[in-house]
Amino acid sequence: MKKAVILSTPDIQLERCFLGITSVQIEFSEQLAIPADADCVLIAQQQAAAALPALSELLRERNLPSAALTFDQSEENQELLLDLGFDNIFLLPMSGRLLEKRICAMIGKAGAPELGFDLFAAMEQSEGRLGAYAVSSGVFPMILRYVERLQDRMDKPSQLVTFRFRTRLNIPPEPGTLEEAFPIVQTCLRRGDIVTISGQEILAVLIGADDAGCKGAADRIIRTYQSHCSDSIFDMLYDIREIKPNR
Repeated sequence: MKKAVILSTPDIQLERCFLGITSVQIEFSEQLAIPADADCVLIAQQQAAAALPALSELLRERNLPSAALTFDQSEENQELLLDLGFDNIFLLPMSGRLLEKRICAMIGKAGAPELGFDLFAAMEQSEGRLGAYAVSSGVFPMILRYVERLQDRMDKPSQLVTFRFRTRLNIPPEPGTLEEAFPIVQTCLRRGDIVTISGQEILAVLIGADDAGCKGAADRIIRTYQSHCSDSIFDMLYDIREIKPNR
């Protein structure tokens, strides 16, 4: 199920607007951070305030659909939000049925069946940033298929790394475990690699990496995770699979 993350301080009036939505997982967060597994992000205007410009820029870099949530329906306020970079503005209150349709439309548009120029442009613009390029879980399978089609033309192999989290009692990851580890995976990889959160795993595509190079990068990520998250009860494990040409 797709996930819509709502960045907002506790607000009963706002939460009531999203009651009854079942086709999309709704998650509220007080933190001005974007979970890596989000398929779209809705930002309450009163929550973000001065941080809105930076948030909207980050959302564009990650190619995530987003919308501003506001109870102020004045034209002046809508112009303000548009100037901050939001393509979508949800004027509240809005019926739950209409709100659900608009969220699904945003996510569906982002999950187009083919990779488009907008995605590659966003990846190119991210070249000034450190680490791998983060994408939503909906876009990741399309990128993986694209890499599979390219493999028979590339001089070097590419690898798919799956990072999992386990305890001795095989307890599934607690909320926040993957989100804490994700920046470590992203920054330890190279520009040009691709990472995402999918379910209870972190997936990474290492372009042009052989098995030895991939294993070295994965081991470095494990050591960094153990150093930064030494109080976690979860061990980080990984599997490597070479991406074969899609014939």
